Amino acid sequence: MRKAFILLIFVCAFIDMMGVNMVITILPSYLKTEFTGKGFFNDLNTIYFYLVSVFGLGYMIGAYILGALSDKYSGKLILKLTILFNAGAYMAFSYGILTDDLLLLFVSRFCIGFFSGNIPIVYSTLFFLAKSEAERLKFNSQLGALFGVSFIIAPSAGSFLADPEISTYFYFNTPFIITSIALTACFVSLVVISTGVPIPIPKKSTSVVDQGLLRKLQISALAVYFFFSLGMTIYTQSSAIYLLDKIGVSTRQLGFFYSVIGIYLVLTQLFLTPRVSNQKYIHTIILVCTATYSAGLLLFLLPDSFTGLIILSVILPVSNGIWRPNFINYSTREKEGAGTIIGRQEAIKSVTIIIAPLIASVLENISYNMPNITGAVCCMIALIIFLKYNYRYIISELITSEKEL
Repeated sequence: MRKAFILLIFVCAFIDMMGVNMVITILPSYLKTEFTGKGFFNDLNTIYFYLVSVFGLGYMIGAYILGALSDKYSGKLILKLTILFNAGAYMAFSYGILTDDLLLLFVSRFCIGFFSGNIPIVYSTLFFLAKSEAERLKFNSQLGALFGVSFIIAPSAGSFLADPEISTYFYFNTPFIITSIALTACFVSLVVISTGVPIPIPKKSTSVVDQGLLRKLQISALAVYFFFSLGMTIYTQSSAIYLLDKIGVSTRQLGFFYSVIGIYLVLTQLFLTPRVSNQKYIHTIILVCTATYSAGLLLFLLPDSFTGLIILSVILPVSNGIWRPNFINYSTREKEGAGTIIGRQEAIKSVTIIIAPLIASVLENISYNMPNITGAVCCMIALIIFLKYNYRYIISELITSEKEL
């Protein structure tokens, strides 16, 4: 029953991420097809970005609130409710597409973002289900790989299901109807299977260490997460313009580049991360990955050919693929409050997604290289903060590794 429950959690997370990523190809085409020439709907790109932003806003609020609720009440209950409500939000979104109701599209898109903020609950639930630190790290890596896979296949799947030329039953809302039905099936399955899988409600610790030292470490961890995520997001938001305008790649090459990055990330989290990660050296691993990601952002600027970029870009997804699951393990070293901590991290990530494009747009007017340079500086700030609060652990780990050699 435990294995079935774990598998079902992964399936739920995958379906949700498929629905999120299918929007990338469907919404722009839908808006141009249905709203072109309709009165005040002149700037369709602006409407598209607003719909993307309202999802980010909903996700930020949802991740923060739902993560805290999962620590206060039953994580299983909150997870089931968010999946059910998200199924309803996807159905409302599909109806908004069918009726061209822009207000409904915005409201339902916000709700999808809010209930998709159940990712902290997914992580914390897997946290409690893991029998060891190694299994916990494996779950984190597999979840990250699953998100990478959804990013690779969702845009193509969405385009296929939204194309009426393939089938008369297909329309722009078809992928979201399927997502809604699939999430409803997940909800029913969770209700049936989760009954025999007990997950305790975490009790708040009252020890001096938890309230003192651990609180400082948690706050510093949020600062590290913010600057690392900001540096990474500035790069991801500006890389397309850098590749198109400075390197001169074609649209087809751009799509190929992002597919390769996605494959690098999936392979790293499935095969490399479980092999190189070790709880005994977790602080050193995070330090090295932060440094290599910062260096990778600068090395990205060296090649002047597309082939060179494909080769050198492997540094970024590999560093990120190892860093993220290890950092989740590091920041949630205590079971108490795991959902709240991950919820805050996801909320912080949403903030960086909102502000990074604004920063990148200003920097690109100065130089095409400036976004990557700024991203590298942000990652170095994250590294300095991490070192300030963890240098003793890193020194201890290095001494231990030397003894073992």
